[in-house]
Order: sequence, then C-alpha cells, then structure tokens
Amino acid sequence: MHSLLTLGGITLTCCIFRLQEVITTLVVIRILFQFLLQGTAALLPKHRHERKTRGFRMPLYPLPVVLALGGFVFILFSRPNFLREMRTAGLILVAGSVVYAFRHINVRN
Repeated sequence: MHSLLTLGGITLTCCIFRLQEVITTLVVIRILFQFLLQGTAALLPKHRHERKTRGFRMPLYPLPVVLALGGFVFILFSRPNFLREMRTAGLILVAGSVVYAFRHINVRN
C-alpha cells in the first residue's frame, strides 16, 4: 500500500512538468546514478580482487569501462540544459538521501 501511494505521489508531482522535461531528467538521472556509479565501481580495487578470485574476466579490462564512462560523460555534457538537469538530479539525490536516513533511523529505533 505504501509503495502505491508513493508511486501515485511521484506521478502526481511529475504531471506538473512537461513530458519531455520528465523524460530528459529521467535519462540524466539514470546515467548518473546507474551507469556512472556502476562503471566507477568496476574500477575499484575491491571489485578487481573479487573478479580474480571468482574467475570473472573482462576482455581488455579496464578499456571497456573507461570507454563507457567517457561516452556517458560526453552524453551528459552535450545535453542542452545540462546544468538544470544536474540540479534536478542533485535535488532528487538529496531528497532520496533524506528519506533513506529517516527510514534508517526509524528502523533502528
């Protein structure tokens, strides 16, 4: 029930904006929070060690990761309203962090 109300509230909020603005902001948020963070994590030493011990190998590592990160950064910076979309993504990140912290505190008590 909570998830349905949350989704309804988010949908209601998104109805204020034009559809094109919502879609472009969602694309930027997905690039930032999924693709860039995922690529960066693949370069971390902890994950390199785990790949060696588990037997997973990436051909030409780290070249594919670096090329993907470069491509996503290029896509972000080439957008016409880059700064506005980054501001929106930042606000969403802060709001999500506040909700996460609030829920984490409530669960611990």
